[in-house]
Amino acid sequence: MPDNLNETVYSLLLIGSIDKAIKIEREIQLKIFQGISTNIDLEWEKYVQYGNLPFGLNDNPIEVVQETLDMTDRIIEKIFYFIIQ
Repeated sequence: MPDNLNETVYSLLLIGSIDKAIKIEREIQLKIFQGISTNIDLEWEKYVQYGNLPFGLNDNPIEVVQETLDMTDRIIEKIFYFIIQ
């Protein structure tokens, strides 16, 4: 975590100082993005195209679509089961 995070959140919430919060947010984003093994622009494009969920960050698009459809099917089955009970 970045230094002075507690002070920055305090300043943001109670005083309205946003400059430090923006700086820390950028630091956190850089650390997160450095951990992703692919191009961020490509990941954003995939997210927009496929409604990518976090589990699909490093999967191929066809697998992500299939996993999403499977998850949706399970949710619908559970709702239907709940309704007929």
